[in-house]
Amino acid sequence: MRNVYVLGTGMIKFGRYPEKTVPELGGAAALLALKDAGVAIKDVEMFACGNLYQSNAMVGQRILQQIGQTGIPVINVSNACATGSTAFREAYMSVASGMYDVSMAVGVEQMGKQGLLGGAGGGDPAYSTEGKVGSGLMPAVFGQAGIEHMRKYGTKLEHFAKISVKSHKHATKNPFSQYRNEVSLEDVMNARMVAYPNTSCQRGKTETARRRTQARESRGVDTHLRSVDRSHPDAARRQHAYASRIEAGV
Repeated sequence: MRNVYVLGTGMIKFGRYPEKTVPELGGAAALLALKDAGVAIKDVEMFACGNLYQSNAMVGQRILQQIGQTGIPVINVSNACATGSTAFREAYMSVASGMYDVSMAVGVEQMGKQGLLGGAGGGDPAYSTEGKVGSGLMPAVFGQAGIEHMRKYGTKLEHFAKISVKSHKHATKNPFSQYRNEVSLEDVMNARMVAYPNTSCQRGKTETARRRTQARESRGVDTHLRSVDRSHPDAARRQHAYASRIEAGV
């Protein structure tokens, strides 16, 4: 397996964009990633797209319609909360295996206030014991996981609440965050209960987001997944700049 490097990323602010289509959102992030990497779409050899809500709508191909179709292979993936990470993995593996030198991954979602509740069911209810009283919804699923963690490890409600406090604090330093307000431990603990032990301050808000990443193996240049020669001065500069942005919280 070859070494793979991320040379550029692109991301827009999390929020609601009812006037935009999913391909438009993904295309915008893709162009930002291309610019960050200093390459063009013609340099990309493989494209991976992660989208859950429109998983059967060939979102990857439609994004390429926005930024330039070059005849490259497109992989569309849908894998629940790991959808974007799975797209990234596909791009990574395509470079690490030596199949391509430059790959690109994009994760994009467009959700209304109802979130995924309006989506299709996950199977025949006659064979499912979940969902009769809301136990199949994600707040309940994570609530049950939290209860089991408390039982097994002695975890306290305060431990879970502190995660929300930490995440809200980090959000204040991220210009792409949808909500940039700090909360105290008391705020989290006293907020409206959604699915015990999780309150409204601990739930994931529904929003629209898109992020694109390019990478490559040790010889390329990109925002995709591609190989980069470690001795390449420009590659080293880009990697250092990217790491600096991450450390600075931007």
